[in-house]
Amino acid sequence: MKKHWIIIIILVILTAVVGIYLNRSYAYIFSKFKLIRPPVEKNYMTEKTLSEKSQLITYVAIGDSLTAGVGASSVSSSLPALLAEKISADQGIPVSVKNLGVAGATSFDLLTGQILDASQYNPQIITLFIGTNDLHNFVPLDKFKSNLLTAIEALQRTTQAKIYLINVPYLGAKDLVLPPYDKYFDWELKKYNSVMAEVAQQTGVELVDLYSASKRPLQADSKLYCIDRFHPSDSGYALWADLIYGDIK
Repeated sequence: MKKHWIIIIILVILTAVVGIYLNRSYAYIFSKFKLIRPPVEKNYMTEKTLSEKSQLITYVAIGDSLTAGVGASSVSSSLPALLAEKISADQGIPVSVKNLGVAGATSFDLLTGQILDASQYNPQIITLFIGTNDLHNFVPLDKFKSNLLTAIEALQRTTQAKIYLINVPYLGAKDLVLPPYDKYFDWELKKYNSVMAEVAQQTGVELVDLYSASKRPLQADSKLYCIDRFHPSDSGYALWADLIYGDIK
């Protein structure tokens, strides 16, 4: 009988220890976020004029903190600005960027803000980069899909832009996303990306598979992250810009 109670006590202690570890290893991700503030305004306009041509490409960037530029040291190091530079250099004409990205945005948030704002700029190019917050907020996959479909269909009705849907990348340095959450979130992330592939096929927009292209370096190189160990650093955004532009050019 005594051994029975000893086993029970040991199991209770082990359960408590595991529970505390799981709780803290997940909460640690969000406690680090408070150290970082977006280094760019919600709305900004930059132009890269590489010729005297009067033609202008208008590029609207829609998304969350990864579009807004959290982790970048300046506006010029944010993902939309880096993509605009590449487009401008390739096309030889100025690119006007409107960054509508909002830190913390989910797919639902797009429907009441950024999607409505995008059409007023009459863009030729739109990047839609969303999903990380849906994943961490446990948004059901069917709701995520419905929100994406609604957003893209609205953009297709109100603009003539070429739309690029960027899937959810692997994020989190090894010392931030601790086991078992590294495996769990990667497993869940793939489900969201499967939904995005379905949406891209259904709507006819172009899917950019950033996840597959950037997962390995993001797992291996801590320098690709900023101080919060989650959002990209300047180097991380530069890597993404190279990979994304390789798909959209």
